Parts: sequence; structure tokens; C-alpha cells
Amino acid sequence: MGIQRGGSGSTRETDLKLGITYGRYSTDMQGSKREQNGINEELAEANDVTIVARFFDSAQSRSIGDRKDLMDAFDYLRQHRDVRYLIANELERLTAGPEQRVTIASLCKTLDIWIVTEDGAPIDPHNETQMQEADERAIKSKGEVVKIQRRVKRSLRQKAMNGVVILRPPYGVRMVPLVGPDGQALPSGVRMIDEKGKKISSGKIETHPDEYRWLLKMFQWADDGMGGEDIARALNAEGVPTKTGNNPWRGVTVLGILKNPLYKGEIKWGRRQTRRDENGKTFNHMRDEGNSGIVTRPSPLGAIVPEDQWERINLRREQSVGTRRSNKRVHPKQPLDDFIYCGYCGYRMYGRNDAKGDDVGRGVLIWRYMCRSHRAGVKPAPGYAKICTKAKTVAAVKIIEALDAAGTSGSDVLRLKRLDTEDVSVQMKDIEKSIRGIEAALDKAEDYALQDLIPVAKLRTAKAKHDLDLAEQLDRQTALVANVGVTTEDQIKQMTVGLRGVAEKLSSDLLPVDHKIAALRRIGIQRIYVTGPLIEVQFSG
Repeated sequence: MGIQRGGSGSTRETDLKLGITYGRYSTDMQGSKREQNGINEELAEANDVTIVARFFDSAQSRSIGDRKDLMDAFDYLRQHRDVRYLIANELERLTAGPEQRVTIASLCKTLDIWIVTEDGAPIDPHNETQMQEADERAIKSKGEVVKIQRRVKRSLRQKAMNGVVILRPPYGVRMVPLVGPDGQALPSGVRMIDEKGKKISSGKIETHPDEYRWLLKMFQWADDGMGGEDIARALNAEGVPTKTGNNPWRGVTVLGILKNPLYKGEIKWGRRQTRRDENGKTFNHMRDEGNSGIVTRPSPLGAIVPEDQWERINLRREQSVGTRRSNKRVHPKQPLDDFIYCGYCGYRMYGRNDAKGDDVGRGVLIWRYMCRSHRAGVKPAPGYAKICTKAKTVAAVKIIEALDAAGTSGSDVLRLKRLDTEDVSVQMKDIEKSIRGIEAALDKAEDYALQDLIPVAKLRTAKAKHDLDLAEQLDRQTALVANVGVTTEDQIKQMTVGLRGVAEKLSSDLLPVDHKIAALRRIGIQRIYVTGPLIEVQFSG
């Protein structure tokens, strides 16, 4: 059967249509693997496609980088160029919405792969009309999802205002267990299904028999003057499980419990609001006290810790935080902030100002990088056996001096390391982060278009820019893989010259920070690892 290509008009004859299937569900509760595979089999039969391999990501997020089987599927297609069909029962399973469409479409164009879904006729990625129609379907679907989300939020708000308890039980509290038909209490958190198939729960809360005593101890320790980190260490030493039982206690978790007003007898709904930043990325915004979006109701449990103790602990904490914030100076971003990593444990080091006394008031910066992986609850970074046993620090000026010494005879403080196969995933993640930003910008434009806030022409412009920016990042990926492990004397010589030039720029007080960061990126620096006096520059390009 001849296949007409939409973009080029070229044809390609095939005797047998070979394809692979792909499916995905996001959580362990969405066990739809059998159903998705069954639908994919039907789609293959309806389109005369012979399935030669099957891929499925179970309990994985919508992010492309986190879906191992999806990456394996495209690796398989690269190695088997006679396989030209990718079958997924829904486009959403494959692309997770329009924001990932161009990434998948670019891969399909490169490999000459058709996409087969239930959403419509098989999609030829070279056919811009078909891809545009797929986009429009995805945008409409997304608009419906937004409507449903808003409707659910409005409904929940009204329920909260009418006194219905809407919360996820915090530490020390649980939902009252249901009683089964046999009169036996079901485990906490288990729901039953009624005769209509609707999930039901008790709808009532009570103190947790095992957690409540530790909750009282937390408040008592805090009232005695212990900080969040000290309380976390005490709980870990006692072997007390957290609410989920998955991770050790951390100071920030303890502080979140101590300030929860539920324990003093108040339920507050709507304190957090989802917003989007200038790049279209969502984030949680805390509403100010008194905001009309916050609904406050008395807890049906009343106060489960002494109210005067709760007020005393939180008043002392607010005064302490207020004092620290008033004395804290916010410093601008420094050029090396995103590049410096600890060579002992692999974690990124954080910058701080070591200026003291009057120098602080005059705005003097003596920048130093610090590794704090020794904190409680931190696990070793991938590829490293253990975390640091104590804080490691290095002055920024020492790093710049080492870069300036590149190529100097007898220099033993600098080592150059080109990205190898194991390191390449590091830069791949950076590229994926850039791609997510590009996708978020298009996502934002599409949201505005759905709300009629921008004209269609502006959406087309945003899509054109999106395609160009994404193509650039995909080219970076291709070049990265092509150059892995290739190191020549000329490349080393070129890098040493580049490092001396960058060191000169970093030492300048006249150049802006963005200019210095661009200089580091331009010569291919990815990370700078610090191990004692040794500075290791990891580069590519």
C-alpha cells in the first residue's frame, strides 16, 4: 500500500505494516493496563498493523523524561526502521496534552512514524493539517478539564462554607473507620462501594490512636524550646513513623504540624491558591490572613492540644522569624550559583555571603559555596556512596583562581573532564528543563486563547516561536549524544584558553551577571565539582 506524505508528497511502499503499542497510567490506583492493551490490539487490527513490541509505563507521571518505557519505545523504533506505527489508545497517553506534542511529533518525523489512536484517523507527523487538528482536539479537551477543575473547586468551597469537613487528615488525626456488613471495623482510610458503585466513607474524623501521643510530645518539646530539626531527630531516634511511613522526619515537616490551626480547634480551607508564573508554570500561593478566599470553621474535634500552648509556640516562632527576616539581606544571583557541585556527595552547593560587621552594611560580597548534605534525612546523590559528614565550603575566588590557572605548567588544582556516557544524563535533564519551559510558554498562550484573551494570530506566533526554540533544544540533544566520549588535544587546548577568558570575565566588576553566565555556557561548562583543593570542570561541546 502506498502512503502519501502530507508535507513532502513523497511515497514509500510497504508490504507489511509493523507497529508497537504504548500505554501509561499515572498512579497505582489506575490499574488500566489490561484495558489499554486490549484497545491497542483492536486499533492495530482495524488499521491492518502487526504488533511487534509492547511498551507500558505503570504508575508514572506525565513528564516525558520520567517515562522509561516511552524512551525505550523510541529507542526500539530507532533500531528497527521497518517498524513505522506507534499505537496508543488516546493521544493523551502518549503526549500528555498539547505541551508535549511537538517533542513527540519531532521524534516521529525523524523516524518516519505514524501515530494511531482512537482520537481519529492515523496521524502523519509530516501532515501539518492533521497535527493542527490533533492540537485543536487536545486544546478542547484541556478546556473541559479546566472547567471541571473550577466547578469542583467552587463546589468544595460551598461545602466548606456549609460546615462540611473537607481535609486530608493531618498527623495525629484519621477518618473514623467504616464498619463492614459483618460488624467489623475496616482499616483506617479504607472506603466501601455502595450498590450504585459510589465510593463512601464515614465522613468523620477522630484522633489517631497511635499518632496522637507523639503529636502531644511534639508540642511539649516545642514548648520546651526545641527547634524543628531537633524534634525531627528525636522522632527518628525513637523510630516514630511519619504519616506516610516512607521518609524520615524533617524539621520543615515538624514546623508545618506545629502551625496547623486544626490542633487548636480551627479548620481553614482555601489557604493555598494555585497560580501561574510568567513562564506559565503553576505554583502554590499562600493567601494572606483575612482573605475572602479562606473559609474558617470550628473543628468537630475541638482543640486537641492545649490552645494556650499552640498560641505560645506559634507566637514565639512568628517573633523569631520576623527578627530573622528583618536582619536578612537578600543577595543577587551570582554567576557560579548554578554550576558548583560537591565532589564528595554530588549535591549542588549553595552560596552565602561571608562578609562581616560593617562590610555587610556597605554591600560587600565575599561569596562562598557550601554543601549541606549532612542534614538529617538527605540521601546520597545518584552515583555516590554516602553524604558528607560535615559541611564543606569553598570560596568563589578560589574557584575563579583555579579556572584562571588552566593550562599553567605545574597546576595541580584543576582537572578537565569531558562528559561521558554516564554523565550525559545530567545535561539531558538540563535540556529537558528548558523544553518544559518552552512547552509552558505555549501552554500559557493556549490558555489565554481559550479564554479569548489573545487573538488567534498571536497564538500562531507563539506556536512558531515554540517550534523554533524546541528544534534548537532537540538539536542540542542530538549534538550531545554525537559528541559523548570524544576528546582531542585540540579540544582540551581550546577549553583551557576558554577557561582563562571566562575567569577574566568572572573577576570583572563591570560585566553583568547574565553576561558571565552566558560565557560559562558558551564554552560548554556543565558543572564544576569541588573536592578539597581540586576543582574539576565537566564540559561538553
